[in-house]
Amino acid sequence: MPTLQHFKSLCPKQKAGTIGLLMGSFNPAHHGHLHISNVARKQLHLNHIWWLITPHNPLKDKHDLQPLASRISAAQKITQKHDIQIAAPEQIFAHHYSVRTILYLQRAFPNNRFILLMGSDNLYQLPQWYQAKKLLKLIQIAVIRRPLQHYPALLRFRKQLKHSARNSHHGLIAINSNINHISATSIRQHT
Repeated sequence: MPTLQHFKSLCPKQKAGTIGLLMGSFNPAHHGHLHISNVARKQLHLNHIWWLITPHNPLKDKHDLQPLASRISAAQKITQKHDIQIAAPEQIFAHHYSVRTILYLQRAFPNNRFILLMGSDNLYQLPQWYQAKKLLKLIQIAVIRRPLQHYPALLRFRKQLKHSARNSHHGLIAINSNINHISATSIRQHT
């Protein structure tokens, strides 16, 4: 098991405050990720945004996955004029699960509050995530509205997880925004 200090050394250096976490493969990073980050920063009054790039999403196929170093470089390039920190701390784990990363973050940065950010297009996969119910108890998840066809999924999950949402620091919250149709899948299909 990796040490907490090693994990912390792979994360951005930040002062206390609320940090929005956008986690994923970023294959590739794109303006839709920036849109989610900027909307969340404004509506949730976030002090910091971190993009945590996973070596591999266990729910996605590896065949078209760019090398981690390339994805980190592309994310740094697209965020260079934005106050967004890029890191890949999951590279020290044998298995890449958000719940483990969140647990490590909470132990490594006890003076920070974390909110997991996601586009509503990714919400339909949440029940498939490793220990999804535990994740919902650990961290608040802000779902930023993306293409309309995915928004009903948010409403279904909020109803199903109503008991989790009663705790003001955890559960799902919905954030409306202008719809941004950019997706990494469509970018890969057109390159």
